[in-house]
Amino acid sequence: MALSPANPPLAVEDPGVIAIHAGPPKPIFDYREYFEFRAFFRLLVWREIDLRYRHTIVGIGWAVLQPAITVIIFTLVMPLLRGNSKPVDGIPYPVFAYSGIAPWMYFVHALTTANQSLGSYRTLLGAIYFPRIFLPASATVAALADFSVVALSLLVVMAGYGVWPSRMIFLAPAFILLAIAFTLGMGLWMSVVQVEYKDLFFITQFLLQLGLVAMPISYSATSLHEPWRTWSGLNPMVTAITGFRWAVLGVDPPGAAPIAISVVVTLALLASGFVFFRRKEGYVCDVA
Repeated sequence: MALSPANPPLAVEDPGVIAIHAGPPKPIFDYREYFEFRAFFRLLVWREIDLRYRHTIVGIGWAVLQPAITVIIFTLVMPLLRGNSKPVDGIPYPVFAYSGIAPWMYFVHALTTANQSLGSYRTLLGAIYFPRIFLPASATVAALADFSVVALSLLVVMAGYGVWPSRMIFLAPAFILLAIAFTLGMGLWMSVVQVEYKDLFFITQFLLQLGLVAMPISYSATSLHEPWRTWSGLNPMVTAITGFRWAVLGVDPPGAAPIAISVVVTLALLASGFVFFRRKEGYVCDVA
């Protein structure tokens, strides 16, 4: 509708008029803002850890019970499937399986909580401002508390079976870092999509259950023949599991090609996840 001379547009200088202007677009990775809110990020991480074990009898002991029970089941079932209970690559089977399930349990816990992070904090999203990316990121970091306990219990199990850590154990954090980056990249994508499509939660849980069998946890990756072993690098968690096991136990070394493929896939997923999350975070605040 055209403006008539009798109804001129309001001037900014008119009293009682507030002019609202859009600010400059924020960068995809606003490190200054993240540094400014670092105390809030630490609070989110601690809250994730506290909520997980609040009002529980065993407490953080659940971090050990879950992989321990899984390894016990593997130890009882695998001899029936393999026809024997011989060590794998010279390593007692419980130690072998435990070393594989440690990074996998981290992935399952971190991805599940990261996917639900936006929905879990929907009240907070509409109340105050903070970098929304902190929610899936804090869930990914908080899951390291469980992993630390599992890793220490792995050393105890190794000592019980008389297995000494490999000389390459100092490389284990590098493969855990790969798992962290891959999990965060997945969480950035899936946390946004899950806000609108709740079915994704059930699909994810089903795939994670299949992954416990499909991943090289209960079996050695050496059973994979080329080119499948090289292309297994398309799933960075396969590389993280085999690499962590190799660094800790000195068996089943990952190839250079799967490592390179996994790093490229993880970096691409992480970068695209940041872009996707930052573009959708405003929409998420409206529908969460």
